Amino acid sequence: IAFLLQIQLQLQQLTEAPYTMTISKRFMTVANLCNCLSLVALLIAILYVGNQRTGDSSVFDLNSLSFASSMNHEEESRHAHQSSRANSVTILPSTARQMFQRDGYIVLRGLLDSDALERLKAAGKGFMRKQTEEAQNTRLPKLFHTIGPHALFLSPPGEDDHPALNAFREVSLESLIPKVVAELMGLDPAKDSLRVVRDIFLAKGPEEKACGWHVDGISLWPTKEKSPSNHTGINAWIAIDDMPAEYGGSMVVSPGSHAADWKFEAYRVIGSLPAQPNGGDISIEEYVNNTSAFVCDLHKASPDLAKRIDATTKSFDLRRGDIIFADRWLFHKTTPLTEAGMKFLAKKDKDDPFLMRYSVRYEPGDSALISGGLSLEESILLNPENAGRTLDDVAANDQFPWYPKAWPAVDEDEIENLMSFVSTSMQAATIMRKEALGNFLKQYSGIIHRYD
Repeated sequence: IAFLLQIQLQLQQLTEAPYTMTISKRFMTVANLCNCLSLVALLIAILYVGNQRTGDSSVFDLNSLSFASSMNHEEESRHAHQSSRANSVTILPSTARQMFQRDGYIVLRGLLDSDALERLKAAGKGFMRKQTEEAQNTRLPKLFHTIGPHALFLSPPGEDDHPALNAFREVSLESLIPKVVAELMGLDPAKDSLRVVRDIFLAKGPEEKACGWHVDGISLWPTKEKSPSNHTGINAWIAIDDMPAEYGGSMVVSPGSHAADWKFEAYRVIGSLPAQPNGGDISIEEYVNNTSAFVCDLHKASPDLAKRIDATTKSFDLRRGDIIFADRWLFHKTTPLTEAGMKFLAKKDKDDPFLMRYSVRYEPGDSALISGGLSLEESILLNPENAGRTLDDVAANDQFPWYPKAWPAVDEDEIENLMSFVSTSMQAATIMRKEALGNFLKQYSGIIHRYD
């Protein structure tokens, strides 16, 4: 504003007294005017380059960055991160990486092309049809209409049934998403690897309940708190539908909460891994004794702490294809649908009255699985020798691809083994997990219903 006022003053002097001014004074006035104009232009440039975002000030639009011209998304995004050229190209601007370190999240727009998004939408609908066919009388979940863990395993390559489901595998393993995650982690393609530790498809309908402030439990992050290389996992949360903040039903975050001074108090209340003894290698009984509230009930168990987190809430006007990249230990929650959101769903196609999202959790290959009796991990239930192994060690010693490699290149042998894996080991492990989960819930039910 000061610069603009100075410009106005200089222009006024030049126009009101052009002939009464000495040549030297006129020269100085013009020089001052040019300097002010240059400084204003510089400030505008700094603001533009520093943000490089559109609409929502927290969203980075990759279509406006130099990367968009250096790599054609339509032709090269699939398998692109596997090439040496692609691994030498930096996708993210430095401001995005700095924001992630500070706030624990970034939102990217334009990473997935329209074809990939159409396939992902079809995959969501295909999964919901598949679920209906395989579980006709399944009771609807309380928090979401549909919850689909291990979505990338649902339809391996070559399977004719519901081929659209392959889009989960394509997006989680073969898109540019793993490359972005590797950049945010600072991984080295010469010595590091990145693997999918868990993925899940979710469809939000008019359910009344929503999960409050939390970090995900071991069912979604079965690895230890950090890898030996001091990296933490990253969740890539993909909006399959437009999700304006006014509709609700989306994910909101608490910026900087992964490093907040109150985080351990919150961990203790909801029994998060960092608050558990022995790195989480404990029994179910020990876990229950160390937990005050169900993972979604922080607001009931500690209202004052929840209000403190509420004051930091960051919501987003998400467009289809926007991706929230979030640190594993960033506190987040799902908001209930608002009245506007209910009206929006009511007007949608009767076969698609939902807000869909697909979430992929990535960990470095040197991250180790929790090894105690608390773990309900399928790979350990079927093969106890996997307990405590790193994800890379599981891949090297187990015949099945429990944690597919996504970067710096997918493992083609793992992809080929998906079909036999899904039809044999995965099905057997799922049955074993249901039994183990039943035993867990018997001991944990008191925590779940403590604040009902």
